[in-house]
Amino acid sequence: MLQNELAPFGWSLAAAAFPELGIGSAGAALAFGLTVFTGAYALGHISGGHFNPAVNIG
Repeated sequence: MLQNELAPFGWSLAAAAFPELGIGSAGAALAFGLTVFTGAYALGHISGGHFNPAVNIG
């Protein structure tokens, strides 16, 4: 159980040690956009696809 609690710290340390292997700002923006798109698609029939207005407008 302790291994599951310490794993995020290990991955964070590895990510900090090798920043050139990261996804970059374009990858982060794409991941965020796809997450919002998936949420809007999955829950759009309930709320009309509206989440945080800052996400929908900007």
